[in-house]
Amino acid sequence: MICKALLVLLAIVTTSSAQEKTNHAQKGHTCQNSEKVNRLFEEWNTEGSPGASVVVVHNGNIIHSKGYGSANLEYAVPNTPETVFHVASISKQFTAFAIALLESQDRLSLEDDIRNYLPQLPDFGHKITIGNLIHHTSGLKDHGNLLSLAGWRQDDVKTQQQILGLVQKQETLDFVPGEEFVYSNTNYDLLAQIVEKVGGQGFSEWTREHIFKPLGMDTTFFNDSHERVIQDRGYSYKKDGKGYKKEVLNYAYFGSTSLYTTVGDLARWANNFKTMELGNEQIMAKMHQQGVLNNGETIPYAFGQLIESHKGLRIVSHGGADAGYRTYMARIPDHDFSVAVLCNLGSMNPIKLAEQIIDIYLEAYLEKENSKEENKSTDMEQQVVAKIETSTLKRYEGRYELMENIIITIWLEENGLKGNITGKRDVHEFVPISQSEFHIPTLAATITFPSNKNDGNDELVFKKGARSITARRVGSFDPNTVDLEEYVGTYFNGELSVFYTLMIRDGKIIAQQKRLDDITLVLSHQDFFVGDQWFFKNVEMVRNDDDTVWGFKVSGKRARNIPFKKMD
Repeated sequence: MICKALLVLLAIVTTSSAQEKTNHAQKGHTCQNSEKVNRLFEEWNTEGSPGASVVVVHNGNIIHSKGYGSANLEYAVPNTPETVFHVASISKQFTAFAIALLESQDRLSLEDDIRNYLPQLPDFGHKITIGNLIHHTSGLKDHGNLLSLAGWRQDDVKTQQQILGLVQKQETLDFVPGEEFVYSNTNYDLLAQIVEKVGGQGFSEWTREHIFKPLGMDTTFFNDSHERVIQDRGYSYKKDGKGYKKEVLNYAYFGSTSLYTTVGDLARWANNFKTMELGNEQIMAKMHQQGVLNNGETIPYAFGQLIESHKGLRIVSHGGADAGYRTYMARIPDHDFSVAVLCNLGSMNPIKLAEQIIDIYLEAYLEKENSKEENKSTDMEQQVVAKIETSTLKRYEGRYELMENIIITIWLEENGLKGNITGKRDVHEFVPISQSEFHIPTLAATITFPSNKNDGNDELVFKKGARSITARRVGSFDPNTVDLEEYVGTYFNGELSVFYTLMIRDGKIIAQQKRLDDITLVLSHQDFFVGDQWFFKNVEMVRNDDDTVWGFKVSGKRARNIPFKKMD
């Protein structure tokens, strides 16, 4: 009996010792990983630099939480896990969750016409559903594009009522709802208004009471006042030569943005997708429900989240960028792993940093780097055709339209083909990898000329990553044949209540607006220009029946064909 007891005791001691060794090894591994993460942020981890706050969560536990650099440069306040950040478009998943909660209570439906709740909106001739807003398939123009075009600057005060007033003045959609997926912040500001209408409270109050308080997210809130005093706030900055400047943010609108939170609160939010302290399986499934276009195509955008992949891992994520804030949050449900990187410096890349953190902690689960696609890319860079006949290269010269008003011009020099894209100054070298295929190292892209029996090629195929564009050849164009004087004048848009003046300077058309820097327009072909600002990118001059200039239509990244009438 005594021997048996001793054996049991020995087993217990041995098991305990083995467990202690295992725990010690795991702690050591976690510490090593944390040190690797710290090294990623060394560049910014000084008192004189803005930086970031980071959290890593695995199996429901925070395994890394740290601040780097300064939250406030003027007072040398460091970033910590308790620093409160404006997280920009990470906000959208919380707005979408509010809609999912209300839908689960049968207080609204994703198929409802948004004008049932917001009757002040224009009737665009097509039904826009709540689901269209959720998945960015509404066709509504992005208010950021419109405000920039109207002369608003980043540091201007922008309120919810101003955004709504802007939407109410719009006369057209960019596309029929459900036909395309085009990201537009307007969608989520309108969702916030619907929550207010259905919930009977202000959006900030409703989300605090129904989302943040139940989850213990005590520092999280939607900011609806640019004058609000926010304790422990991290301020946003941009690089300026060798130093930094403040990037002032005066947002007082919400839904698409304006969530303030900490990495600790985001850890609670990430864990809730598994624990479901708030919500249920149906709501969580809804949060991961990707949109479907009218043609049946499934898009990557779900409820304020993108369903993506990284080295074989399924990632649910969203990023954000406002002023000098750069943010990113990613969840990997299959491994119960989450990471959030919140930065207060505009030049930082939180997506890249988060992916590097994922690589550190989930290294054993990543697809190997020597994938076929990567091998193909490497082979492309190494393979160079020794000789292509000059007559063959001459056939490839010309102008090809990659997208509307975006032309790639290709010409032959002594050492090979060169190319330039409309509105860009860079000249790109074409490295031959076969008789008809070229690698463009500066664009990380390839161009292929399909074979034909004509003297010249009618099209090319431009490939960058998974994206492929077939560009048709367009006629030669001599800008010196265009009379720029007929474009000079003052133009007005009533929806935005804004004037632009087009003038000539150094042989180019310059667009001027009293609150903006001058915009240079590069002539791509007759009556078509490319601007050097994202909100003033493609310009098409519109003519009357007598061939005089009526005005122009301008398109930006997220708003199309906004008309300006010539006034003189």
